[in-house]
Amino acid sequence: MGKHQLERILEIDRIIRDRGSCTKQEMVERFEVSEKSVERDFSYMRDSLLAPLEYNRFNDQYIYTNKNYFLPAVSLSEGEALALTLSSEILNHFNAVGEFDQLRESFNRLTAYLPDAVKVDLSRINNRVSVITEQQTLLAPDVWSTLMECVRANRQVRVQYRKPDNKSSEEKVLEPYYLTAYRGSWYIIANSPTTSQIRTYALSRMKKPSKMKESFTIPGDFKLDDYIDPEWGIYSRKEKYDFTLKFSPHAACIIREKRWHREQKTEELEDGSLILSFPSGQLESIGQWVMGWGSDVHVITPPELIEKIRKTVGELGEMYQE
Repeated sequence: MGKHQLERILEIDRIIRDRGSCTKQEMVERFEVSEKSVERDFSYMRDSLLAPLEYNRFNDQYIYTNKNYFLPAVSLSEGEALALTLSSEILNHFNAVGEFDQLRESFNRLTAYLPDAVKVDLSRINNRVSVITEQQTLLAPDVWSTLMECVRANRQVRVQYRKPDNKSSEEKVLEPYYLTAYRGSWYIIANSPTTSQIRTYALSRMKKPSKMKESFTIPGDFKLDDYIDPEWGIYSRKEKYDFTLKFSPHAACIIREKRWHREQKTEELEDGSLILSFPSGQLESIGQWVMGWGSDVHVITPPELIEKIRKTVGELGEMYQE
């Protein structure tokens, strides 16, 4: 049973308990699903959950023939309770998203049906667990909702888009392929039908979105890995670099504690230092990360990153000259 079906069944059960009955058409309109979906919900309740659900042909309503029936209690293991708590904490950090209130309401409705004993356990864990994430970029509600609609329906979207170095914005028509969150901000990988170029756009720089009638199809040769690296970022760069980084013994202790890339390789040196190597196209993101280590890291490859750091260090030196 999927999450959405569970939500519907819990709501159907609540309505029948509160009012004594419900109709199929009422549930279709309430959940915005097909009649077949609601019929499957009713069948699942009867066949799998053993609900005493009966259809009254005279008034076209579904009722419980046994008012003492309760849906099977939800039991959670310690690990499942912790997972639910962490989900709640992570959800709190998406309050800048336009549909946050709807997400929170859905989560609260699910937890409302948990037994009291489970609720107590969740409350105890909640008081001992917190999640610290990046600061969230604020989004206009209409931008989020319109982009989500266009992604779901494969429809073009028209927006006013501002580049980071410009105060003014320009109109763009985009075909949104993929939404992704990165360091507290939301981005969309989209094709421009005007230029036939696929690029990454920040939702926070969009305004006045409008869903268009024109639809699109994502090309069969589109590869998401050409535009994002799950470990390192969202900067569009199909060219891959081989990163080889030598960390001091002090920094190596921290580097060993994490998996930095799914294809990473490490080499331990006799003095306690460590060489970390991996492929990625995210030169900008990795460059910023490397700079944060200061003199505790030496870049061996790629030469493009060495030059980038050399230039940045020179500019910083000039900035802080007495």
